[in-house]
Amino acid sequence: DHFLELTDKYLPFKALPSSLYTANALVISFDKAENEKSQIIRIPFDNALRNVARAKTEVTLDENVKTFVNTFTVEGANKSYYNELFSDATTEDIRKKRIEEDYNNKLKKNVTFQSAKSIQNDTFEKGITFETRFTIAERLQNVGNLKITEIPFLDKVYTRDIVALDKRNYPIQYFKYENSNAYHSEVILTIPAGKKFSEIPESKTYQYKGHSYSLRFESVSPNVLKVTRDVTLDWNDIDTAEYLNYKKYVEDVIAAEEQIVGFK
Repeated sequence: DHFLELTDKYLPFKALPSSLYTANALVISFDKAENEKSQIIRIPFDNALRNVARAKTEVTLDENVKTFVNTFTVEGANKSYYNELFSDATTEDIRKKRIEEDYNNKLKKNVTFQSAKSIQNDTFEKGITFETRFTIAERLQNVGNLKITEIPFLDKVYTRDIVALDKRNYPIQYFKYENSNAYHSEVILTIPAGKKFSEIPESKTYQYKGHSYSLRFESVSPNVLKVTRDVTLDWNDIDTAEYLNYKKYVEDVIAAEEQIVGFK
């Protein structure tokens, strides 16, 4: 059985938004006798498209400027936003403004937007692939003769607000917090020729029930570092009895996300 959301003209076929997760529904038949036996159900997501975000971010680091070239593939219900964003219904100026604001909010930096373009898209297929380019005017930080930089992930998979409390009296309804099922991110950092990455963090792996997180570092060459992140998320509620275990998991992940790399 497939349940379809028909009120969003930009939604891919078989995609269901997170707002319908575990929502009540009544299946109505053309047969009156069947309807008399109908009961309220929870909308199943078994056959719905998974909401997956894939990102490849190539960052060139200079003394005063960071240059970003980003390739994204968005699959599932979250694609609806980008179908509309790259449609004729959105002007180039509005598209530029919305993307620039999105990056400013995510990175908390002053982003100078350059371009955005759709690479591959069919409105009703599961995914869209698009490219964006921007720069950030920012001096690299120094520790002695070591230059350091954070890992610029463009998607935040966990945030501190969800574990801000020391104790919870009610479960976390996770589908109201998160609208993706998985993130697959690759960040390639390139520093000037002649420089070398000398401080590379350890790879990390964490798991909590249906949630999993892995972060891997690979030295491609002395001045090129590849960082790969894979995250799987579970929309089921976090019970109050499990909250502290989940809180530790999130805090471990955020600490891994905030690691820095150094080069000389």
